[in-house]
Amino acid sequence: MACIEARGLKKAYGNSIALDGVDLTVEEGRILVVDYKTGRAPERAEDIPASHRLQMEAYAEALAVIFPKRDIEAALLYTSNGRFFTVGS
Repeated sequence: MACIEARGLKKAYGNSIALDGVDLTVEEGRILVVDYKTGRAPERAEDIPASHRLQMEAYAEALAVIFPKRDIEAALLYTSNGRFFTVGS
């Protein structure tokens, strides 16, 4: 059961958008961050664009600092076809 759920998080620094439409679920032993992508969905996890992977890895690294005792899971959901991919370890 989730302790905290935040949907559609957005954050900008001036004209630079840091977060736009990210969901965060904080559970007792785990954090799940999901980013929604509207572009063309890859067929396989291996085909996820490098920029998307790097973005999710950055989110996971930041959350690991904030929540050092929890497992961090980062995922992408492509809205064009509903494909869901876990990114990173």
